[in-house]
Amino acid sequence: MVGTGRFLVLLLYQPLYHINPYLHGPDTISFDALYPFVGPRLITTPTVYGPLFTGLGYVLASFDVAAQVLVYKLVAAVSSLFVIVIVWRAAALRGLNQAKAVTLVGLNPVMILYGVGGGHNDLLMLAILMGAVYLGLRQRDGASGAMLAVAAAVKLSGGLLLPFALARRRTRGDGRRPLVAVLAGATVATVLIGLPSLVLFGPSVLHLISTIQGIQSHGGEHSIHGWILGAVGLQRWIRAVGIVLDGLFVAAVARLAIRVWRGGLDWITAAGWATVWMLVTAGFLLPWYVAWLLPLAALSRDRRLLIASVALTAICMTTL
Repeated sequence: MVGTGRFLVLLLYQPLYHINPYLHGPDTISFDALYPFVGPRLITTPTVYGPLFTGLGYVLASFDVAAQVLVYKLVAAVSSLFVIVIVWRAAALRGLNQAKAVTLVGLNPVMILYGVGGGHNDLLMLAILMGAVYLGLRQRDGASGAMLAVAAAVKLSGGLLLPFALARRRTRGDGRRPLVAVLAGATVATVLIGLPSLVLFGPSVLHLISTIQGIQSHGGEHSIHGWILGAVGLQRWIRAVGIVLDGLFVAAVARLAIRVWRGGLDWITAAGWATVWMLVTAGFLLPWYVAWLLPLAALSRDRRLLIASVALTAICMTTL
């Protein structure tokens, strides 16, 4: 089990010790037998996962380590199969080659080796996210918005698709925008998830944002720009360049959303390019994060997005 996996299991043991995982890292339970296996950079890091997934730890905390590992890998495996099925059906709705779409996702090594092999929750988030995309394509806009909120409650990166779902126009029927329905569905789901989260974690769940920001700002060479700058001996510029890239990412997402709103860009393609920007500008990047992009690239008609997904797969697997 990789270091991040041990980190996850140890964080989910915190309910047994009545410790809030959004305020404290594994160092607060250093007496636990798993503690020596946590990577040095993760020792003081609180949970980086959404309240829905973190709350799952309260169910699994009493399980032994082997059982927990098995559960997380099983969830990842089932989620990957669900993503493949959704991509197959969504590709048909969009008039795309279903076999090619499924191949890009299902046979990509970051899905198999890292996602399923590592038992990462990225695949669970992605399964829910693609469910939202499929419902959006079927014009079930309220349910789509709700699932987008659920995906973000598993892992915050799942919320990146929301602005594009809000900005899009329907491709069938009267062509109206589903903005109100999507927003209503997302709001209801957020409330239904948020209230139990407040009971379990209190307002400390809001610390998730600052925790992620801290990790991203101290990613060092574990990012594309950090790796490049490190290779040429300019490590001292990594953080400054990261700040500039953060600004470029925000600007890129805004521009892509505006293009979708004006009808000049397909919303799934726009979400795919926004994900590319998120990966390229990330201050801390892990290989399996590329999985966030794969289904969107598979469902896009933009061949450049397909090339970008393959290139990012190669780069992240060989350099990070």
